[in-house]
Amino acid sequence: MKRFLVILVVLLATLSVVTQASAAVGADDVRLLGMTNEERAAEDALLINAKVSNYAYKHSIAMAERGSYFHTKTNKFRKVLSRAGVSWKHGGENVGTASDGWDDPLQTIQNAFLKSPGHLANIVNPNYTNAGIGVYIAPDGSTWVTVVFYG
Repeated sequence: MKRFLVILVVLLATLSVVTQASAAVGADDVRLLGMTNEERAAEDALLINAKVSNYAYKHSIAMAERGSYFHTKTNKFRKVLSRAGVSWKHGGENVGTASDGWDDPLQTIQNAFLKSPGHLANIVNPNYTNAGIGVYIAPDGSTWVTVVFYG
């Protein structure tokens, strides 16, 4: 019985590590990437980077905790991409939020991005080839998004 419990504990610990490692890119992140790539029909599809997505997710949490959205400062943006080990010449960032109550908060945020000239320019910029995406659903049900573009 003790051996069974030890094996079960090891298996559960292993599953926890696998889940945490793959949590850097979640289903909502992939869905938002798909929406973004649909708008890039004339450009190559963006590839998602898990390390940059992990930063984007943390940034989304920080915005939710503050209760307002804000952009990453230039020096920190450079450090994030350097620490992720990516090479880049061009970078941009879209951030947004939708309160609880929308039928589809991600689509609501994406629609807002598309209506904003600056956000749309990031989405369709041919210099961007990769993205880190962090979607965070706060305890109050609001959705917070950070998209880091680079290429």
